[in-house]
Amino acid sequence: MENPSFVLRAIKDVVIEDRPKPELEDPYDVMVHVAQTGICGSDVHYWQRGRIGDYIVTGPMVLGHESSGVVVEVGSKVKHLKPGDRVALEPGVPCRRCDYCRKGAYHLCGDMIFAATPPWDGTLAKYYINAADFCYKVPDSMTLEEAAMVEPVSVAVAIAKTADLSAHQTVLVLGCGPIGVLCQAVAKSYGAKTVIGVDVVSSRLEVAKSYGVDHTFMPPKPEPGADPIAHAEKVAAMLNEQLGLGDGPDVVLECSGAEPCIQLGIFAAKRGATFVQAGMGKEVVSVPITSVCIKGLVIKGSIRYLAGCYPAAIDLISSGQINVKRLITNRYKFEEAEQAFELVKAGRQDVFKVMIAGVLRMPLFQPPDVHAPVLQQFSLKGKIAAVTGGSRGIGLEIVRGLAEAGADVALIYSSSPDAERTAAEIAAQTGVRVRAYHSDVSKRSIIAETINQITEEFGNGRLDIVVANSGVCANVPSLEYTEETWYRNNSVNYDGVMWTAQAAGKIFEKQGRGNLIITASVSAILVNIPQTQAAYNASKAAVVHLAKSLAVEWANFARVNCISPGFILTKMLTNQPKELMAQWLAMIPGRRICEAAELKSAYVFLASDACSYMTGANLVIDGGYTLP
Repeated sequence: MENPSFVLRAIKDVVIEDRPKPELEDPYDVMVHVAQTGICGSDVHYWQRGRIGDYIVTGPMVLGHESSGVVVEVGSKVKHLKPGDRVALEPGVPCRRCDYCRKGAYHLCGDMIFAATPPWDGTLAKYYINAADFCYKVPDSMTLEEAAMVEPVSVAVAIAKTADLSAHQTVLVLGCGPIGVLCQAVAKSYGAKTVIGVDVVSSRLEVAKSYGVDHTFMPPKPEPGADPIAHAEKVAAMLNEQLGLGDGPDVVLECSGAEPCIQLGIFAAKRGATFVQAGMGKEVVSVPITSVCIKGLVIKGSIRYLAGCYPAAIDLISSGQINVKRLITNRYKFEEAEQAFELVKAGRQDVFKVMIAGVLRMPLFQPPDVHAPVLQQFSLKGKIAAVTGGSRGIGLEIVRGLAEAGADVALIYSSSPDAERTAAEIAAQTGVRVRAYHSDVSKRSIIAETINQITEEFGNGRLDIVVANSGVCANVPSLEYTEETWYRNNSVNYDGVMWTAQAAGKIFEKQGRGNLIITASVSAILVNIPQTQAAYNASKAAVVHLAKSLAVEWANFARVNCISPGFILTKMLTNQPKELMAQWLAMIPGRRICEAAELKSAYVFLASDACSYMTGANLVIDGGYTLP
């Protein structure tokens, strides 16, 4: 398919179909290759009911609007974006000419083109065209999943701005779904003194607690036959008394759309409080209007986003003030989109945000700026790296080199008693973070757990560079191999690379980018003599071809390259019989053995933006050994 799209053909009838690839017509537009899309309740509403208020589905429509992606083409007058830029998409583009737009209230524009709102197609397609000024470049520290979550965070920011939230206020948030929880997080980041989350589902209250709310409250069920209004008033008094809110909260943010919650919020609010209605449930509800008047409440409605909400949301996520990753509970491939919608429709209590990966089939190797000074392109400042076999030999110098280039490095080791001290010394010398992690690359579950731990704890949810460097070598005549000796070589040299790559690749795919470097050997391209090491030679040849295979398979989200060193002065070499050294020297045109430190710059090169177009390569560094 040229442009696979998830299309709502009629009520409860969705299908993936091929649409023509869109063409840029407006010089101020950009074409985006969609990477991640979150499912919103409105998408499910159109799917199941065919309308939301005055917006009625009258023909086939592509669903989805909470998206991120990569720019693939820009209009002739677009100056701030270029192909390769990673962006969050604001899905509503106003006319810019009406009175509302001219006053800065573009969210009220009657001629707004909003993705997946009839009659406009949404973003659940391979390609989507959007106005360039409504595409926001995200920092390298953000994954494309996080970039898709900018949309719901922007909704929460808009609700907070509508409420004129300020420091030291008491804020009551009704509904602890994704928007409610994000409103609570935004309120805390804006300096609210007390934030209370209310929901009838205990698991959602637990999620709210993890986002820093000061109190949670579960309203009791009404007695059979009880008057709903009287019950809401009773529960409001109970809430204020139990939580010591006095006359009530300064601000009420209603994010559930449930009639009992709306009534509860009005009764709980203090005199003169601001009440913002953001949740959408029944179109007509019963409201205690007398209480609104007596209390002098300021009631506002909030819809979508206000000016400045997207940049603010990006700052909140990229700075770590709001962790959106915890809200993503389920992930689906593009071809599984209908399953994803079915899950959201089911309304399971353990499901928060469901994410659908895009049809990613494009190179993402565009560096931040190809015209930057060359030394700047070599910098790894701000990158998160992990190196297996990093406590000695080549691995130790790789760790040192990446740290010297500015990366924070996780040193993964299996048996070194000095690994933690070594990491601390390199950190002190380079001024970056270097931390040691014990693991076993030959065990799939163990190295995966280590890579995930590094990503979450050390990388704050991000991992940019992984070097699969662990290796062992033994000289054994091929007729004398046992299952144990054969397995030992391959479990580390080949299996270990695969399990490390697999764990890293899963993270890279979620992020939309990553960089894997594999340490192979010249033994991968020739048979070293006179030593007998068939297992070593075969395993290194295998990882070179594995790297090439992964480079093709992962071309849309990661670069994969190999370095094949020749004879390097490490313990692996010096442990060999001394009489072999003279023979090797005689075969090396350079007539010397390489120091391990001479390799670190090559790893920095492959890890950097300086070689952004290189993937599937095997860089041989052998003093000319393989040339004759």
